[in-house]
Amino acid sequence: MKCPNCGFHTFDHIDKCKRCGNPLEPKPFYRSTYNITIEDGGEEEQKEFFGSNEEGSFDLFSDRGDLDTSTSKIKSPHVAGEIENDDLVELEEKELFLLDLAEPFTRAIAFFLDIVIVSLVTAITLGIGLYIAGLDLFSATRFLNMIGSVYFLMFIFASTYFVFLHGYGGKTIGKMIMGIRTIKDNGEPTDINSSFIRWVGYFISTVFLFAGFLWAIFDPMYQTWHDKLAGTYVVKE
Repeated sequence: MKCPNCGFHTFDHIDKCKRCGNPLEPKPFYRSTYNITIEDGGEEEQKEFFGSNEEGSFDLFSDRGDLDTSTSKIKSPHVAGEIENDDLVELEEKELFLLDLAEPFTRAIAFFLDIVIVSLVTAITLGIGLYIAGLDLFSATRFLNMIGSVYFLMFIFASTYFVFLHGYGGKTIGKMIMGIRTIKDNGEPTDINSSFIRWVGYFISTVFLFAGFLWAIFDPMYQTWHDKLAGTYVVKE
């Protein structure tokens, strides 16, 4: 769910933006699923462990104090003791389960559209350049040089296309058409650093006969290898 006020992409069961506090409209399915997924126990026990907002819903980690990144524990004045690593991972997995994830088929169509766009722009740009230069394509040497230029130009444009569009907005044109976007594992929009790491991960996912892309079919969070490397998820708008 994307906050209309600040753009923060949070979980679909949350009724208030974790960044700016703007009221949201949680989806009933994810709200009910969240209430079922959290630890068994009474309402008072859940409030004590998770914390609750004014509306009485349980907002994970809200008003819970600061996260101690050096020890991966949360220290809170509301909870006696600390949440250990295993508990923290378990709680994060429960919230991540409630993301409105994009299915692998939808992602595949979006990626195919992106490849078509990159290929067309590259071909048109190269064609215009060759026409202006007046090169003879029937020369074998020039034809081979043209092939090399096509791959080089496509690599430069594809790098710019995927890194900057994912870094500034979290979605390429293909993702825009399919209504999906990329976010970081903390709910924040992807930035240049994470999108660059993700782009490098594309080659890792490709080199093993595209196994890194196919991994999303079997992964419970629909993550590819490059998603895992960059710490990203692809969600529906």
